[in-house]
Amino acid sequence: MSSIQQLKAQTEQGLRDLVDPRLSPEIIRVGLIGEIYTVMEPFVNLGVEERLGNLGVEVVRTISLRQWIEEHVFKNALGLYTQRSLRCSASGYLRGFVGGHGLESIAHSVDSAQRDLAGIIHIFPLSCMPEIIAQGILPQVSADKNIPILSLVVDEHAGETGFQTRLEAFVDLLQRRMRICH
Repeated sequence: MSSIQQLKAQTEQGLRDLVDPRLSPEIIRVGLIGEIYTVMEPFVNLGVEERLGNLGVEVVRTISLRQWIEEHVFKNALGLYTQRSLRCSASGYLRGFVGGHGLESIAHSVDSAQRDLAGIIHIFPLSCMPEIIAQGILPQVSADKNIPILSLVVDEHAGETGFQTRLEAFVDLLQRRMRICH
């Protein structure tokens, strides 16, 4: 086999490994929940997705700008948007809408616990009352669903070193849980 054919075969195998996460069961998958702007804006969340990626963690966002616009602008204008599925997922923890993305955070944490995720990171701005309400409920979700949840508050005083340390400790916890369970 020529070196070009070997290179092509190695490249194809590498791409297959990247595309099929089941080939690497040791990869930790974490759900990211919280207030939409804080979840999506790397400057605000101190690059949480990149930091987790550097720690070998795959991040699964539970909210996207496309999804939010589709639901809140288009479907809402047509009278098609309801929070029924969110309320159903959050039932037992939250009775209804609390403003902001509080209901979504609880519903997405419950949904994430039922997926193949090792943990959940809840990230929100310091003064966001709906997320503070969600933060108070998440320990019960964590206990009921047996999934670790880390809440991270970000504001202009959030230090990168402390933030990184909390992420590393959370990833260490998830790795230990995976070793014990497997």
